[in-house]
Amino acid sequence: EDAAKILDPLSAKYKNIAGVEEKLTYEDTYAQENVSVDMEKVDFKALQGISGTMVSGDTSKGISMKQTQTLLEAAGFKEAK
Repeated sequence: EDAAKILDPLSAKYKNIAGVEEKLTYEDTYAQENVSVDMEKVDFKALQGISGTMVSGDTSKGISMKQTQTLLEAAGFKEAK
C-alpha cells in the first residue's frame, strides 16, 4: 500500500510513451516493474522525461544496445529471458 503510493505515479508516466510497455506488480514483500522498450518506435525525448531514465548523445541515429545493457547491469538490473 505504501509502495503503491510512491510507485503508481511513476508507473503512470510510461503509459503514453510510444514504443514503451510497462507493467508494475506487487507481491507481499516487493514490487516488480517490467519495462519493454521498442528501440525502433520509442520516443526518446518523452522517455528522457521519466525519473531514472538517462539518454545522452544524438538519439536520431539510434542507441547502442550493448552500452544500454552494460549500464543497466552495472546498476543492478537483470535480464529477463
